Amino acid sequence: MVIEILPVNPARTAGTLGKEIPKEMDFWTKEEYLKFAEAVMDKPVSYYAFEMLYWTGIREGELLALAPADFDFEVQTVTISKTYHRMKGKDIITSPKTIKSNRTIKMPEFLCEEMQDYGLLYPGTFIFAGSPKVGKSFFMAQLAYHVAAGIPLWEYPVRQGSVLYLALEDDYARLQKRLSRMFDVEGTDNLYLATDARSMTLAAGSLLVEL
Repeated sequence: MVIEILPVNPARTAGTLGKEIPKEMDFWTKEEYLKFAEAVMDKPVSYYAFEMLYWTGIREGELLALAPADFDFEVQTVTISKTYHRMKGKDIITSPKTIKSNRTIKMPEFLCEEMQDYGLLYPGTFIFAGSPKVGKSFFMAQLAYHVAAGIPLWEYPVRQGSVLYLALEDDYARLQKRLSRMFDVEGTDNLYLATDARSMTLAAGSLLVEL
């Protein structure tokens, strides 16, 4: 048996995997982030996305995989159990690469409030349009009732508030019958109906009828 001794260490010649000098990571200071956040506040999707990224430290793929059920606003937490990526032109949501990536993160109280406010609709004014008799009025009544009662809609959290429902093509009897049939309730303190509105001042004042 012949034993040969290598003149040099091949591992030293090959070098280490990756970069020999690790790249230093840059982080935003709180002041830098708040300045940036103020600049994108008029873009709700970007603003709330960066709020989650900065204050929780989650990754981009984890953010894009979040669903309403991942939030628990009572205990102020968000659960990370999946991640998003694109593969061959398709959107894929899978479990995280490591077990430790499955985690529950405590959220600041103000961030919980922001996520609840964001909810189903972005801030602003919307036009909900469609063909006749496809259910627009029923959906608006459903949305109004859920907000007024503070009941989640399709697993989306709802922040309770007062709702003014302007049904300018209906009458009170028809509205009462519709809402009673849909929700089987006598009424809610936060839902108001108006079938005539010459101006918002009148609609919000003398012409309001509490359901």
